[in-house]
Amino acid sequence: MHVTTALVLALATFSHTVTCTERGNPKLSPELQLAFETISYVDIVVDMEAPTEQVEAIPGEATQSFVHKLQAFTEAQQKPVKDLLALHRTLFRGTPTFFWITNSIAIPQASPDLVSELAVVDGVKTIRVPDTAHIEGGGID
Repeated sequence: MHVTTALVLALATFSHTVTCTERGNPKLSPELQLAFETISYVDIVVDMEAPTEQVEAIPGEATQSFVHKLQAFTEAQQKPVKDLLALHRTLFRGTPTFFWITNSIAIPQASPDLVSELAVVDGVKTIRVPDTAHIEGGGID
């Protein structure tokens, strides 16, 4: 009995993951789709459509004023994602980080369900795994 229940649950989970990540949704990066094939929770980055380059600096404008404009712009752009995360706290693990310079959100340990929800949010451009830089060498001789 336990084997049958476990098998059904495993198939249901796999089926949902495949449905979520293999629909051909152009918002989902291939790396993210691949990651969900082997693990259930993945660190993700949500890039918003509206680039911060839309916010123009005015000649002579104080730097702090420009920064406030950028922050207000990205806060408005990211609000739908922030609201969704507040409604679905159980679909990720950790604390999201909201970046105003790049208009993106880093979400730790996101589930396929959360990615599916995010993929239909207006203003979301892409959902991907975080970029990782590897530095080789550089040791002191």
